[in-house]
Amino acid sequence: MTDSGFDLASAILILLAAVIPIYFCIKLKNNFRILMMILSIFALVHGIYHIFEVIGFEILAENFVEPISYAILICFGLYYLKIRTGRKIEA
Repeated sequence: MTDSGFDLASAILILLAAVIPIYFCIKLKNNFRILMMILSIFALVHGIYHIFEVIGFEILAENFVEPISYAILICFGLYYLKIRTGRKIEA
């Protein structure tokens, strides 16, 4: 399988995997809703990155979409850390 085939398969699988956090965005009502929203945006942007790779926009994909994808993933981690440290731990 070529690099284009791997990118196409990755795009399809990543976009399908985005369905799960989107579903949780609809069902949840608390801080986890925002967390799932950030995760679903990351998955969608990363899927778009792979689509751009397939259709031949490598420069746009690697220099614009990929850094945005990483920035969203970092935001996900920081928001998770905010939620995690905000809870009180009871013994």
